[in-house]
Amino acid sequence: MLHTEQMLEQHASLESAQKQVEIALQELHKAQARLRRLETLYNPFSLNDVNAGMGMLEEQPESSLIERILHESAQRTGHVHKPRTKSSSYQFSGMHEIAVWDELEVDRFTEGHVLAHSLSEGIADVATAATQLRLALAQLNTLITQQMAQTVQIRNDALSLRAAPFHVLVARLRSAAQMITTSQKRDIQFEVSGEATEIDQDILDALANPFLELVYNSVTDSLIAAEAAQLPGAYAGRITLTARSNGNEVAIELGFSMPVPGGTIEALNNSIHHLRGSITPQRDSAEGITFHLRFPRSQGMVQGLLVRAGNQSVVVPFSQVHHIDYSKQESISERYDLNTLLGFPSARDISQPIHPWLILQEQAIRLAVRVDEIIGQVDLVMKPLAEYLRRPGITGTAIDGMGNVLLVIDLLELITQRDKVQKQNEPVKVFLPIGQVRFQNHPEPAYQKILIADDSVYMRQSVRQILERVGYTLYEAHDGVEALEQILEQPPDLLLLDIEMPNLNGFDLLTIIRANPLLSKLKTILLTSRSSDKHRQHALDLGARAFLTKPCPPDVLLEAVQSVLS
Repeated sequence: MLHTEQMLEQHASLESAQKQVEIALQELHKAQARLRRLETLYNPFSLNDVNAGMGMLEEQPESSLIERILHESAQRTGHVHKPRTKSSSYQFSGMHEIAVWDELEVDRFTEGHVLAHSLSEGIADVATAATQLRLALAQLNTLITQQMAQTVQIRNDALSLRAAPFHVLVARLRSAAQMITTSQKRDIQFEVSGEATEIDQDILDALANPFLELVYNSVTDSLIAAEAAQLPGAYAGRITLTARSNGNEVAIELGFSMPVPGGTIEALNNSIHHLRGSITPQRDSAEGITFHLRFPRSQGMVQGLLVRAGNQSVVVPFSQVHHIDYSKQESISERYDLNTLLGFPSARDISQPIHPWLILQEQAIRLAVRVDEIIGQVDLVMKPLAEYLRRPGITGTAIDGMGNVLLVIDLLELITQRDKVQKQNEPVKVFLPIGQVRFQNHPEPAYQKILIADDSVYMRQSVRQILERVGYTLYEAHDGVEALEQILEQPPDLLLLDIEMPNLNGFDLLTIIRANPLLSKLKTILLTSRSSDKHRQHALDLGARAFLTKPCPPDVLLEAVQSVLS
């Protein structure tokens, strides 16, 4: 793997050398054009004015050869040669020159002609060299293309050595589920596609334990629910597994027809973040859920857009960009500027009035990031940053063919970090003692929307009765997935969230909210039966504005809602 990465790094240097050769060829063409212009100036037969040509001939000095011959003759004979005047040496008939000269003075006339002839020969030599260089450059381009294709083939072969088929993980998950269901005389249906898909062993190893724990807990809870409901038959549920490789990306889907225990996102989050992947939950059926995971096929390579922000060039991986917009006419939830996100001066190039927008897509929410220029596409080896150099939104570095260090950035993390910094001056942590608190002068409650997410119907109705008396607009969700769907469809002003819920628990939902740039602005109050300091601190670390425990007196709940909303 290291050798293939070095070969790919050499390709960047080859491309740089190729560009230098192309520049040299362009300069050669320019020099050739200048020589042709000089040829017209020095060619005595190309002058339009004959008198000007005569003046040039009269001013031409005698050649050194003639001078030496005449000088040696004068020394031997004592006779000094007197050349004829130019007027008597030349006669003109129209535009054609007829020369009458002393044979010893023939060099005086031909010297300019010889110079022009030599210049023409030099121009022809330059043209020949340019043609040869152009042919050599074409051959170099062909060799570079072949070298790159061979390098990619070698790297794909090397990747296959450290890859394993998806069915290796599927077999472990199926075996774990069957061990549980066999003892209960029930059956779990497995639907698998893409078992032969080759996946990096690091990805399979990182997902194995979280997937096994998720399958174990989901099947166990499903069996308990089936036994409690005394459901007939042996069918206990369905688990779907799908894997596919699309270019430089691997996609894995894990679905359940039954509710899954909360905490899935938290269990997978660390592994996914380490692998530079992403996870998206989506409702599969009335009670089921599917987790969509995406990972780069190779952890050491980055393929993306090379963009300019100010005077710096940075790399944006393709996996973050949905498409590019130059017209600024699309419906975008919120727009950002890359210079601002990176802390660069936001001076704009006046000569470039139109700046491209990188459109990011996260479920139903669309974000756009403006860049100064899109330079091109790159395929580089990414190097991790040292611990003391790591910053939020900077995933690594790469080196181009000129030796320039390029930052590889995570746009969503940069946006989230910016929003987090903007919140530092807000009163985000609210601690309220249980007791009698007056609540008056609520600011326009009828226009403020509150989403109540709790799997208990009793708790949802109790909270609704308390808040309806004041005049808030209320919505309900019975689990984390439904809460997420409603947040995306109609974002509330406040989320009242329970921790223990199926499919996505409160901590899972807070993790998703925190990772999404727009959802991170949502204000959240946790209302839960968990009262330990560990749960309280974890909720506040994930961005909760307040932490209340059940049963919560109405006045305490109303005061917390009023404080957070104001």
